Amino acid sequence: MEADFRGQDRMEKGGGRDAAGRGVALFLFLLVLGFGAGLALGSLAQPGIEDRLPRVGDASKVVLGLSGLPKARPPGERRVFVLGASLTFGLPYEPVGIASFATLCERGLRAVFEGARIRVRAMAHPAVDATELASQVPLLLEWRPTTLILILGANEFLRRAVSGRALEPEAPLERAARFLAGNRGTFEVMARRIDRGGGEGGLRGGFRARIRSAGPGRPGLPGLPVGPRDRRLLVERCRRALRGLAAACEAAGTDLVLALSVQGFEGCPPWLSDLEAGPAALDRFVASQLKTSSVAALPRALALASAHPERADLRFVLALLQRKAGAAEEARASWGRALDLDLVPLHRTGDLVRALEEEAGALSVPLLRLDEALAGADGLPESERFLDYAHVDLEGQARIARYLAEALAGRAWPVLPPGWREGFDRAVRDWLEARIDPKSRRLARARLAKNNGGWLMLFGNFRDALPFLEEAFSVLKEPEIGEDLAFCRRRLREAGLELGGPR
Repeated sequence: MEADFRGQDRMEKGGGRDAAGRGVALFLFLLVLGFGAGLALGSLAQPGIEDRLPRVGDASKVVLGLSGLPKARPPGERRVFVLGASLTFGLPYEPVGIASFATLCERGLRAVFEGARIRVRAMAHPAVDATELASQVPLLLEWRPTTLILILGANEFLRRAVSGRALEPEAPLERAARFLAGNRGTFEVMARRIDRGGGEGGLRGGFRARIRSAGPGRPGLPGLPVGPRDRRLLVERCRRALRGLAAACEAAGTDLVLALSVQGFEGCPPWLSDLEAGPAALDRFVASQLKTSSVAALPRALALASAHPERADLRFVLALLQRKAGAAEEARASWGRALDLDLVPLHRTGDLVRALEEEAGALSVPLLRLDEALAGADGLPESERFLDYAHVDLEGQARIARYLAEALAGRAWPVLPPGWREGFDRAVRDWLEARIDPKSRRLARARLAKNNGGWLMLFGNFRDALPFLEEAFSVLKEPEIGEDLAFCRRRLREAGLELGGPR
């Protein structure tokens, strides 16, 4: 009996422990389930992407292009609105908008079609993206444009690049922490700082303070790099904007045309290739080839790119050498890979381009490629026409205007008559000569070099910022640039990196 009792006691105690264990397990299961549900509900309650992205440019200023244009469109008038960012704005030439390819297209077409009612207006402002541009379309449609051209690809990732946190963190624990802590305040603070910093430059006020906190491989912004999850969110955001835009244009009877913005492959190295210092020999090789590229270095570039496949700067250098060796298609592929690998995508990526192609096909609207206007003998955009990676010189603006006139002939305006180019080009040339003063021409490249040097430092790429700052200071002689230049050199010395030299 005693033995049986002890056995029963052990069974009762064991059963109690099992019950307790099951209770704990059930509690943990419910806790995890509840936490997961909370995450799901929290994600639904999170503000939309637009609410979580700081403002950089001011899309509301796009409508300034309507100035002087009567709301009622006269019978027979071809009214074309070109929505875009700094390229369409005519940056960096002054007065504002005079050098825009949209303005030049109108001048040329008026010379070709004397007496015809053709208006081509730039509805643009620096640093705005396609989604922001699309938000202004309902108002613009009240002016009854016959054709609306949207320039895409220039700034689709910009607002995320300057934000303080990821929209959708990559790691599960980071996403959980994001849910628990919330981040609306961070974005609001960041937005205020950026607004104080100005539009296309974005390097005054709060931005300058952040530059001073940066160093080689150490961005002055905590939300970098821009990971795959956020890139997908931003691409999907752009898709949704295009669908809404297409529906609005169809309802208004306005013809919609999409155009992929230019990409100056050689105009600027990747913004950020790595957050960790690489081998010193690798950095010296990249710096030397950026300064003076030599075809003889191509075998070594291929070997280094194979050994370090995730380095965007190596892919960029490889592309430079491949183009110099006459391998244009290989160079195009390498530049595309460099853009995709860049930890701070400020322009287009392969995923974005593919999405735009798919949406254009699904919406049955044309997708023009402005790069074609600048193609050289090898089929790649001519580097001589670019002031940096996204802005072109006056000849480049004129060539885009001519390309647009030809691409949309018979659609946005009448079919072009034989020999139209001579009159078109003469009108564009006369317009630019009369309105763009020599000082604006002389300072154009240096102004962009100042801008790019600041961005590169902000993103932790001091090696490539240095030559831009040197170029800007040699022309502009502004004390602010001199301070940035001295700071950049000091940071490079502290990191034991080579100082490079003029571009």
